[in-house]
Amino acid sequence: MEKLEKSIPESLLPIISEYVRVFLEHIEAPGEEIERISESIYKRRLNEMFTLVDGYSVKKTRELVREQTRKEERIELAKEMLLDGEPMAKIIKYSKLTEEKIREIEKTL
Repeated sequence: MEKLEKSIPESLLPIISEYVRVFLEHIEAPGEEIERISESIYKRRLNEMFTLVDGYSVKKTRELVREQTRKEERIELAKEMLLDGEPMAKIIKYSKLTEEKIREIEKTL
């Protein structure tokens, strides 16, 4: 990485920094991270760019979003079934929620 940092012409640093900034804005990265990463590139400290995003995983984030979406869909299914007067056993079977969770949902209707 150090070799790469030193090989980049000074004139390209602002351009690279701006491209990375636009990319990060496009993926809706937090503003303070965009600023820090962009500044680290501009100041020829590319290693900092990687340490600032340590622990971030697009794959893990997508998995979390999918999991949350499935959970919300199961809750919506349970609500609809409760409103339709379906038996508890059937709601548990199709929503994959616990009876306790379904009772909590029922109280909100």
